[in-house]
Amino acid sequence: MMLRFLLALLLLIPLAPFTLAQSRMVEVIVELEGPQLPRGQARAELMRLLKAHLSQMQGRLRTKAAEGFWASQSFLVRLPESQVGRLAQVPGVRRVYPNRAVSMTQPVASALSVPVNSGSNWALQSIGAPSLWIRGMRGQGVRIGHLDTGVDASHPDLRGKIAAFAVVNANGTPRQSEPYDSSLHGTHTAGLLVGNNFGVAPEARLVSALVLPNGYGTLAQVLGGLDWVLEQNVQVVSMSLGLEGTWTEFAPVVERMKQMGVLPVFAIGNSGSTTASPGNMPDALGIGATNQANQVAGFSSRGEVRWGTPYNVVLSKPDLVAPGVDVLSTIPGGRYMAMSGTSVSTAIAAGSAALLISGGFKAEQVRQALLGSAQNIQAAGSGRGIIRLGEALAVLRPPDNPQATQPTPPDPQSLQPNQPSQVNNPQPEGKTALLVIETSGAAGARRALDSLGFRTEVMQIKPEQRPGADKVDDFALVIWVLPTNWSDTWPESHRKMLRAYVEQGGRLMLITNIQNQRPVTESSAYGKGKASFVSGDLGNLTVERRAQVFQGVIQHLMR
Repeated sequence: MMLRFLLALLLLIPLAPFTLAQSRMVEVIVELEGPQLPRGQARAELMRLLKAHLSQMQGRLRTKAAEGFWASQSFLVRLPESQVGRLAQVPGVRRVYPNRAVSMTQPVASALSVPVNSGSNWALQSIGAPSLWIRGMRGQGVRIGHLDTGVDASHPDLRGKIAAFAVVNANGTPRQSEPYDSSLHGTHTAGLLVGNNFGVAPEARLVSALVLPNGYGTLAQVLGGLDWVLEQNVQVVSMSLGLEGTWTEFAPVVERMKQMGVLPVFAIGNSGSTTASPGNMPDALGIGATNQANQVAGFSSRGEVRWGTPYNVVLSKPDLVAPGVDVLSTIPGGRYMAMSGTSVSTAIAAGSAALLISGGFKAEQVRQALLGSAQNIQAAGSGRGIIRLGEALAVLRPPDNPQATQPTPPDPQSLQPNQPSQVNNPQPEGKTALLVIETSGAAGARRALDSLGFRTEVMQIKPEQRPGADKVDDFALVIWVLPTNWSDTWPESHRKMLRAYVEQGGRLMLITNIQNQRPVTESSAYGKGKASFVSGDLGNLTVERRAQVFQGVIQHLMR
């Protein structure tokens, strides 16, 4: 009996180290074959079918899952390493991969605690956001999914802007809580999306998931966060995180977003070379960064991307570029900071999409319009070019007469100081103009109107004296000189009044002086009328030069 026991013990001793090694526990994500779904399924029904299919498939795993992710049709599973190969052989399992570490695209802080009124808000002017604001498009009714380090909802620029907030734990399980930021990054990107001073779409609302505590998380956290924001009825998802290289782990969820009519806007990376997934995926808008000179930032990733299964394509990424160098925005504690990075440009691009969607357009329409209207700068790593919102809106909402050619308004910098004014007066009828001066900076406007033969009434007003529709409707042309912060202080009633004036055939020109900003002019047809927005450091131009600029814009409006 004792001999039998000793023999058994001797046989077990060599096996002990091997058994212990095989019992090491690992975390993997098990991706399943997705269900066959009917086309044209409503969002709620699509989610129900995906969740039901995932529940049915769980029994096949023969192991308990820590969490399931319906959008990507996958589970997080903890199991002995020796069983991973066996799990991959289960019918219905597409593949098994590690629960990889994910980090945000690290930004570069430029200046801490910068006053909100320091310098110009060049990024918003560069993409033409004000040209949509004057048309009443400010992101209203749009929800943006925001996956980041969290958000400080108590910041003065962000109060009332967070529709929902959840912390996603290591298992990928979201838990709704009071908003907070575990770092600086999430509050900075949130400010560029919806902030009062720096947000592209200030009336949109954020659905924010904290998936990167202190900037670092896992695939399970990101997949769980994506599930949660998609359940909150978002139309756009802004995400500045990823894995360098081509990783198909995000492919199923990006496909689901496309099916649900949600636009994925993702950072391309800050390595300067290797692009990052999911921003380099075919169905995602991958965003790179530019500086104030419209040059691609050196850190902005770019290049050819070769995809195998399931895409089998070769792409060039990024798709678009947007301001991403020394861009001011919010950080926790009521402070402001300038940062650089493709995470910055991604938030600006996602906010741009939200702004266009608030005009009643669908995600795919907006994606195509942004791609088709971008300003080509013919530089490596610029994709289709720089986002131009006025031009994107013109693609989505063309003039009433498609045969009519839309002349391009003059670029103020293209006018030479000694260039003679080429004045061809607009149509003789309706040459009445109202010049509303709410702040300084009107010099040149009256001279331009007089030279063009307008009968002009001038109103020098305080904010409480703004004229209403009963006054504005009497004039063929309205020129309004606005304060720099007009977008935050103007009442909604006046925005709607001017929008109705233009839609009914009026001609509107808005002027605002922004120091240290290159002068730009943006124009577009809207309803039966036209509107132009002139902004920039007009104070550096002589009165004669300003009059030339304003003459050209007025001529364009009155054609």
